[in-house]
Amino acid sequence: MSIEGQLEAAAVALEEFEELHRDFMTSIANLKEPTVNGAAFQCIDGELNANCVGVKLRTRHRPIAREGKLESLEYTFVANDEVDEVPIWSMYLARDRRLYSDSSLASVICDMTNSYLLSRVAPRLASNLLASKVFAPRA
Repeated sequence: MSIEGQLEAAAVALEEFEELHRDFMTSIANLKEPTVNGAAFQCIDGELNANCVGVKLRTRHRPIAREGKLESLEYTFVANDEVDEVPIWSMYLARDRRLYSDSSLASVICDMTNSYLLSRVAPRLASNLLASKVFAPRA
């Protein structure tokens, strides 16, 4: 593919992914139970936010490319730790409308419209949060 063709394909894919992101946020906002086992999720300003194990986390979505082609959207949960922003865990939304726990899209979490989506995301988020520097000893 020529570089002009690559640019055109990327522009089309980016628009498709932005639409997919909007659909995903709508799906999250429409869930009847936004709280699961002590983790609460909500959409704020078009992005997914959470409160898990007493820690506020936010995400920003960004497109991920492989071999020069946009392939998925990455959602990285980030916590603030006194001075730093600490990346906790990432999940990936692919064109097939499924969430994956890895950037290679090999490990499916569930479909983005699954009514149990949050109960599948919350344990992964909590486990990574508890293993992060947010809960590490300071000395």
